[in-house]
Amino acid sequence: MINNEETDALLTTTITNNPIQENFFKRFKKSNQGKITLIVLFLLNIINQVDRYIISSVLIDIQEYYDVTKSTAGLLQTVYLIFYMIISPFVGYLGDRVNRKYLLIASILLWMSATIAGSLFQQEQFSYFVASRCLFGIATGFFGPILVPIIGDQFANNQSWRDRALVFINIGPPLGIGIAFLIGVVSKDWISDDWRYSMRFSPILLFILLIIILVFY
Repeated sequence: MINNEETDALLTTTITNNPIQENFFKRFKKSNQGKITLIVLFLLNIINQVDRYIISSVLIDIQEYYDVTKSTAGLLQTVYLIFYMIISPFVGYLGDRVNRKYLLIASILLWMSATIAGSLFQQEQFSYFVASRCLFGIATGFFGPILVPIIGDQFANNQSWRDRALVFINIGPPLGIGIAFLIGVVSKDWISDDWRYSMRFSPILLFILLIIILVFY
């Protein structure tokens, strides 16, 4: 009779000695990691700009929903920038001393949480909505400073590819701004009359990209 230890050893040997899937995945990951990372960062850069400017695209609706003045609504972008500026230098310091993958994952998790929470607050919870934008500023402060270093890591031995990657990444912000205003219009006029739906697209994409990062980066 085969005991549990022998069974575990047999299963381990079977998996290890079946190199087809394992070797294919390792080869695919090794040969495409830089390109996959570049695409993921490019998409994250776009989504970051979308979440950054989506507030501007639905600002009038936010004013009406929370019954606040223009100056009070403008506080949403102000607190975002303040917290972004405060956290960025510290993350820049940490980025040279901590695995950047962990900083990126932390950024995405906080980013998703802040965005989802911001789309759920009720009319009397404007202060909570402001707090969610503070958290988004912190999340962006984690993401921004490590973006270029990660690209540098992936293409450290290929100056030409690194230059192209940096150019490609910087296409993201203008695209993200345009998409933000497009989502603002579509979510209000075509999907729902509730502006909060405009903030519910990006967390789905962020979750997918997070899984890809965990698998390939």
